[in-house]
Amino acid sequence: MDEKYLEDIEDLDDEDVEIDILENFLGGTFHQDMGDPDDALWELLHEANSSWLEELETCIREFLESELDESQKEKFITDNVFIYFPAFNTTPLEWLKSVLETIESYKRSLTVLELINNALRMDERLLLTENNAEKVLREYITDVEKACKILLNGINAQEKLNIKTKYQLFEYLMKTHKNKFVIDGMTFQLHGGRGCFLFSENLFLNWDFGYRSRWCGIDPYKVGMTLKENKSPLSVFYDGSVLKNYCDQAVVNGEMICKYNMYYFAVPDVEMFKPDFPKDYDTLMLEGPDGKWTVTRNSETDRFIRKSNKVHNEIFEKKNIYTLHFYSEGKEVFSVPYDDVCYPENAVSILSDNIICNLKKNKK
Repeated sequence: MDEKYLEDIEDLDDEDVEIDILENFLGGTFHQDMGDPDDALWELLHEANSSWLEELETCIREFLESELDESQKEKFITDNVFIYFPAFNTTPLEWLKSVLETIESYKRSLTVLELINNALRMDERLLLTENNAEKVLREYITDVEKACKILLNGINAQEKLNIKTKYQLFEYLMKTHKNKFVIDGMTFQLHGGRGCFLFSENLFLNWDFGYRSRWCGIDPYKVGMTLKENKSPLSVFYDGSVLKNYCDQAVVNGEMICKYNMYYFAVPDVEMFKPDFPKDYDTLMLEGPDGKWTVTRNSETDRFIRKSNKVHNEIFEKKNIYTLHFYSEGKEVFSVPYDDVCYPENAVSILSDNIICNLKKNKK
């Protein structure tokens, strides 16, 4: 049988059955170290491209429909896989038929997915997931914040200044009318009144400065341009529309907020705390990078305390922000850091927009 079996297998090649493809598939997937056969198959399907799956599907079907008898087919299968079929209550031939059905089912799911989102490029095996989009956006924010730090340090070194905050940077830009800086081989070109390009040999960034003291607001199309110019493998995000769809859905889900057509990640409740503001105080002192002021307790300071019921605990890691000192009869009874990002918007509008803004006006 062995001699005739080998002759019959060789005859399959002459009949245009790509027996080598099937042999490589079986031996390369269902080997001694594979673990569970079903897991090994699904891992292969998720890694394979659609054209190769077409070829493999055709090859398996032609093998099953070939003139080999059942025993020859089963011998070929068992010779090329490391599976003990009685343990799975099946025969080699029935198992291969189930493999074909799994491949066909998987291909149908890919077709449905392409209809749902024709922006995906399946040949690159880039499936859009929330984790992919979120990771891209968070890395983009981190890159922009690093770039802004380089910009500040560069301006300070060149102009012998001590700019620490975004507000101080904008005051400097308004006074000097400068819009281009070359720092450590990187060119920063401001544009549109609120945006900036960064050009260097190995990096391109395009961003808009964010709401309040945030260095970065997310414009999905600028993120897409940045990915494209940097030749990111995530080409599915190049035109920005896929990221915008993600951001819009994230806003609906409460995971992001949108302000003036830019997106920001919302802070989950588990990362919030409620400051233990004093009930009895008579004076509030605000100490920040741009000055120090003292305010007698009034209805506005009390309203600020009531509205500050959820504060992002990231506030304790920030630099160049305010510290709020509460006093009673000349003795400090409580202090807490403050900025206009980590506190609730309705609290910020009281302290930053009303109290601090008026204090600065009166100082001038």
